[in-house]
Amino acid sequence: MNTYSKNLTYLTSFFVFILLLWFIGFVNSSLFELIGYYCLALGISMVFISFGNDKKAVLFAGTIIFLLGLVFFILNNFDFEKTNNLILPSFLFILGTGFFVLFLDKFSNKKNLVLSVTFWLIGFIFVLFSGEFSLHTFFIAIKDVAFSFWTIILIAVGAFLLLNNFTKNNKD
Repeated sequence: MNTYSKNLTYLTSFFVFILLLWFIGFVNSSLFELIGYYCLALGISMVFISFGNDKKAVLFAGTIIFLLGLVFFILNNFDFEKTNNLILPSFLFILGTGFFVLFLDKFSNKKNLVLSVTFWLIGFIFVLFSGEFSLHTFFIAIKDVAFSFWTIILIAVGAFLLLNNFTKNNKD
């Protein structure tokens, strides 16, 4: 069993266990939030396993899954007046970030950087023309999220550094 299959099996088994606890009533969370956590864990593990290993499809899919989990998490934990206005720009920004991660994996492929910037610009233009964007509100929201979830951010950075060091040591 390869690393991808093992990882998917463990995470899915754990998710099914959590779903069973949710059905019984031991887990007090919404299904939407649980799916968000599953996508976050699955996506980040796919990115860590595939980054630098010439697995472009897995890396792109992992980035997309992780960011979809992030969108689910944000939509579940914060109130938005018009959720429908978030879907298309989020999709465009997610695609742009997926291509950017592919570019970071292999700098020589400039096409991924061009695609990334293109999707980001289209998403940004869409947000500007929808009239829902202001830099002041954006930076206040970023600050509030960072203060609310600073421990999760710290754990994610630590896990990245640990896994990055682990994969470098195993390649030698």
